[in-house]
Amino acid sequence: MTRTRLSIAKWQARELFRAGGRLSRERFRNFALRKYRCKRREVAFDDGGALRRIRDAVLFHDDPCCRGETDGAQIRISAIEMTHAELVGTLLHEAMHFWCAVRGRSMSVANEHHCMTRCGDHW
Repeated sequence: MTRTRLSIAKWQARELFRAGGRLSRERFRNFALRKYRCKRREVAFDDGGALRRIRDAVLFHDDPCCRGETDGAQIRISAIEMTHAELVGTLLHEAMHFWCAVRGRSMSVANEHHCMTRCGDHW
């Protein structure tokens, strides 16, 4: 894994996030409305934060078993060998964590993963 490959993948992940955002947003919102029994106005999305996390993603060498992780502020991508599709998919996956908030609070990781699976993410 090189910084150049990561840079190219970041660009593509941001473009895909922008292009697929409407459908993903609807899947997250519909789940939140049912699961949390809230009103539409109580579900918010932080597109800027997700795009910023993709843009600022960095490589790490600590854990060869983990493709990526995020703390909500930064995405860390493992320097292990991945295909381009895996790399872009990992960036998108990590960007969707902390993306949707219900009543001002992030969804649980399990619920985020459920929504991501409904959006076609299988990482």
